[in-house]
Amino acid sequence: MKHLVGTVLAIALSATAASAAHIEFSGSFCLTAANTTCTTNNWNVGQCFATRFVAPNIGDTASTKLSIFSRTYATDFTLASGSLIGTTFQPVTVTKIASGGFQYNAAMRLTSQSPASPTSTTPFITQTGNVDGWDNIAGCTVQFKAAHTRCPQTFC
Repeated sequence: MKHLVGTVLAIALSATAASAAHIEFSGSFCLTAANTTCTTNNWNVGQCFATRFVAPNIGDTASTKLSIFSRTYATDFTLASGSLIGTTFQPVTVTKIASGGFQYNAAMRLTSQSPASPTSTTPFITQTGNVDGWDNIAGCTVQFKAAHTRCPQTFC
Protein backbone atom coordinates (compact mmCIF):
# COMPACT_ATOMS: atom_id res chain seq x y z
CA MET A 1 0.00 0.00 0.00
CA LYS A 2 2.86 2.41 0.82
CA HIS A 3 4.31 1.79 -2.64
CA LEU A 4 0.96 2.58 -4.30
CA VAL A 5 0.55 5.82 -2.31
CA GLY A 6 4.14 6.81 -3.15
CA THR A 7 3.60 6.11 -6.85
CA VAL A 8 0.35 8.12 -6.95
CA LEU A 9 2.05 11.01 -5.12
CA ALA A 10 5.00 10.96 -7.52
CA ILE A 11 2.67 11.02 -10.54
CA ALA A 12 0.66 13.90 -9.08
CA LEU A 13 3.80 15.94 -8.35
CA SER A 14 5.26 15.33 -11.79
CA ALA A 15 1.95 16.36 -13.43
CA THR A 16 1.97 19.57 -11.39
CA ALA A 17 5.57 20.28 -12.39
CA ALA A 18 4.76 19.67 -16.07
CA SER A 19 1.79 22.01 -16.00
CA ALA A 20 3.94 24.69 -14.36
CA ALA A 21 6.72 24.42 -16.95
CA HIS A 22 7.57 27.49 -18.97
CA ILE A 23 6.14 26.96 -22.46
CA GLU A 24 7.16 29.17 -25.37
CA PHE A 25 6.75 29.16 -29.11
CA SER A 26 9.14 30.69 -31.65
CA GLY A 27 8.64 31.64 -35.25
CA SER A 28 8.06 34.59 -37.54
CA PHE A 29 5.88 37.70 -37.73
CA CYS A 30 5.29 39.72 -40.92
CA LEU A 31 3.47 42.98 -41.56
CA THR A 32 0.63 42.35 -44.04
CA ALA A 33 -0.97 45.82 -44.01
CA ALA A 34 -0.01 49.26 -42.73
CA ASN A 35 -1.90 52.55 -42.85
CA THR A 36 -0.49 55.79 -44.27
CA THR A 37 0.75 56.95 -40.86
CA CYS A 38 2.88 53.81 -40.68
CA THR A 39 4.19 53.91 -44.24
CA THR A 40 5.12 57.59 -43.82
CA ASN A 41 7.31 56.37 -40.91
CA ASN A 42 8.94 53.62 -43.02
CA TRP A 43 6.85 50.67 -41.81
CA ASN A 44 5.81 48.67 -44.85
CA VAL A 45 4.09 45.45 -45.83
CA GLY A 46 6.54 42.57 -46.01
CA GLN A 47 8.76 43.56 -43.10
CA CYS A 48 9.31 40.40 -41.03
CA PHE A 49 10.73 39.57 -37.63
CA ALA A 50 11.67 36.56 -35.52
CA THR A 51 9.24 35.90 -32.63
CA ARG A 52 8.72 34.36 -29.23
CA PHE A 53 5.13 33.79 -28.09
CA VAL A 54 3.80 32.82 -24.66
CA ALA A 55 0.12 31.87 -24.61
CA PRO A 56 -1.98 32.61 -21.52
CA ASN A 57 -2.87 29.99 -18.93
CA ILE A 58 -0.58 27.22 -20.12
CA GLY A 59 2.61 26.48 -18.31
CA ASP A 60 3.69 29.00 -15.70
CA THR A 61 2.03 32.22 -16.88
CA ALA A 62 -1.38 33.89 -17.04
CA SER A 63 -0.13 36.64 -19.36
CA THR A 64 0.02 36.81 -23.14
CA LYS A 65 3.43 37.82 -24.48
CA LEU A 66 4.50 38.35 -28.07
CA SER A 67 8.08 39.43 -28.62
CA ILE A 68 9.56 40.36 -31.98
CA PHE A 69 13.24 40.61 -32.83
CA SER A 70 15.01 42.44 -35.63
CA ARG A 71 18.76 42.69 -36.16
CA THR A 72 18.92 45.94 -34.16
CA TYR A 73 16.11 45.89 -31.58
CA ALA A 74 13.58 43.80 -29.68
CA THR A 75 9.97 44.64 -28.82
CA ASP A 76 7.73 42.82 -26.36
CA PHE A 77 3.92 43.20 -26.25
CA THR A 78 2.42 42.02 -22.93
CA LEU A 79 -1.20 41.63 -21.85
CA ALA A 80 -0.96 41.04 -18.08
CA SER A 81 -3.77 38.50 -18.02
CA GLY A 82 -6.26 37.08 -20.44
CA SER A 83 -6.32 36.68 -24.17
CA LEU A 84 -5.86 39.00 -27.13
CA ILE A 85 -8.22 36.93 -29.29
CA GLY A 86 -11.25 38.86 -30.56
CA THR A 87 -12.30 41.92 -32.49
CA THR A 88 -11.66 44.37 -29.63
CA PHE A 89 -8.26 45.97 -29.20
CA GLN A 90 -6.77 45.26 -25.75
CA PRO A 91 -4.33 47.63 -24.04
CA VAL A 92 -0.82 46.15 -23.93
CA THR A 93 2.42 47.25 -22.33
CA VAL A 94 5.20 47.45 -24.88
CA THR A 95 8.85 47.20 -23.91
CA LYS A 96 11.40 48.11 -26.57
CA ILE A 97 15.16 47.71 -26.42
CA ALA A 98 17.34 49.35 -29.06
CA SER A 99 20.17 51.73 -28.10
CA GLY A 100 18.32 51.96 -24.79
CA GLY A 101 15.18 50.55 -23.27
CA PHE A 102 11.78 52.14 -22.76
CA GLN A 103 8.10 51.28 -22.38
CA TYR A 104 4.97 52.64 -23.99
CA ASN A 105 1.32 51.69 -24.31
CA ALA A 106 -0.35 50.36 -27.44
CA ALA A 107 -3.42 48.29 -28.28
CA MET A 108 -3.43 44.85 -29.84
CA ARG A 109 -5.82 42.12 -30.93
CA LEU A 110 -5.63 38.70 -32.50
CA THR A 111 -8.44 38.49 -35.03
CA SER A 112 -7.67 34.81 -35.58
CA GLN A 113 -5.55 32.19 -33.89
CA SER A 114 -5.33 28.48 -34.61
CA PRO A 115 -5.73 26.66 -32.39
CA ALA A 116 -7.87 29.18 -30.51
CA SER A 117 -6.95 27.65 -27.13
CA PRO A 118 -3.46 26.15 -27.28
CA THR A 119 -2.40 23.61 -24.66
CA SER A 120 0.97 22.58 -23.27
CA THR A 121 1.24 20.02 -26.09
CA THR A 122 0.20 22.25 -29.02
CA PRO A 123 2.96 21.97 -31.64
CA PHE A 124 2.14 24.99 -33.86
CA ILE A 125 0.17 28.26 -33.64
CA THR A 126 -0.83 30.65 -36.44
CA GLN A 127 -2.17 34.16 -35.83
CA THR A 128 -3.52 37.19 -37.64
CA GLY A 129 -3.85 40.44 -35.75
CA ASN A 130 -3.37 44.18 -35.47
CA VAL A 131 -1.35 46.62 -33.39
CA ASP A 132 -2.55 50.20 -32.95
CA GLY A 133 0.26 52.49 -31.85
CA TRP A 134 2.91 50.42 -33.63
CA ASP A 135 6.44 51.56 -32.74
CA ASN A 136 5.00 54.19 -30.38
CA ILE A 137 3.59 56.12 -33.38
CA ALA A 138 0.14 57.60 -32.67
CA GLY A 139 -2.33 56.57 -35.38
CA CYS A 140 -0.05 53.89 -36.86
CA THR A 141 -2.00 50.64 -37.17
CA VAL A 142 -0.50 47.52 -38.71
CA GLN A 143 -1.88 44.11 -39.55
CA PHE A 144 0.34 41.05 -39.15
CA LYS A 145 0.47 37.32 -39.64
CA ALA A 146 2.55 35.14 -37.36
CA ALA A 147 3.42 31.46 -37.16
CA HIS A 148 5.06 29.85 -34.11
CA THR A 149 6.39 26.37 -33.34
CA ARG A 150 6.50 25.04 -29.78
CA CYS A 151 10.00 25.18 -28.36
CA PRO A 152 11.55 22.06 -26.83
CA GLN A 153 12.00 22.43 -23.06
CA THR A 154 15.79 22.43 -23.39
CA PHE A 155 16.15 24.93 -26.22
CA CYS A 156 14.35 27.86 -27.76
